[in-house]
Amino acid sequence: MKRKIIALITSSYLSIGAAFAQSTNQDFMAEPNMVGGKLRGFYLKKIEDRSVAFSRGFRNGDLILSVNGKSITTTEAMGEASKDLFTQKDNEVRIKRGNKEIILNISLATEE
Repeated sequence: MKRKIIALITSSYLSIGAAFAQSTNQDFMAEPNMVGGKLRGFYLKKIEDRSVAFSRGFRNGDLILSVNGKSITTTEAMGEASKDLFTQKDNEVRIKRGNKEIILNISLATEE
């Protein structure tokens, strides 16, 4: 049974939430990080301990800043980042965890 991803999104992020739901079978929430009215990455929340995202190194509260060198500053960049994470095998993901920036080399693609 395929599980849905739930995303806390504003109306302009509806297509991103739909892309997440279609791309993976893991449950977590992604919330846009808005700074001064501009998108600056997205926070991950409610990552399940047994999820692919958790096993790849993501933790609750992580702020995804960039994927494969592309900063998350537009809805298009957010969509491209989610596509890369769920379809490509090797992704360089720059996150902020607490006060530290960390690079994760991961994929959320599941084996069929």
